[in-house]
Amino acid sequence: MEAYPKRERIWFVREWPGQSVLCVTQKYWTTFIHEAIRKGDGALTDYLNVNNDQINDIVALVRGKLSKQNRTTLQALIVLDVHGRDVLAQLAEMNVSSENDFEWLSQLRYYWEEDNMVTRMINSMLAYGYEYLGKYLLKYMLGAEPSLANTLSLRLVWNCENTQKFEP
Repeated sequence: MEAYPKRERIWFVREWPGQSVLCVTQKYWTTFIHEAIRKGDGALTDYLNVNNDQINDIVALVRGKLSKQNRTTLQALIVLDVHGRDVLAQLAEMNVSSENDFEWLSQLRYYWEEDNMVTRMINSMLAYGYEYLGKYLLKYMLGAEPSLANTLSLRLVWNCENTQKFEP
């Protein structure tokens, strides 16, 4: 978590595992919007410009040479960043000036609280589940063959959908 503000984003996103990148960038997106709302005076529009530059930087990375794992992470990050940019543009257009404005509260927001990531939307809070990115992450993390990763990912999804514990 502490590494994000200490490194340029284009380096951070390539140095950390995919799930960490996606989660941490969402946490800081939430933080930056809170700061912009508090600051007022066009700060949301200023952050929108920063956000657009960040998207352009990541798109430039994707167009270059990357490992398969980095490319997968950055493709997912672009989707999150573009959605975040659209939300941010809407907040700026609506002149949101309070952190309690429904337009802001109705967005999925990430917070670091008591050494845990939590997500919030309106008045709901859910501890972040540290989900996996799919069979490819299993393959890289476990060194598993694709067929084993496929089997494990299907079993994990089935168990999650049926609220059963994962049993190896």
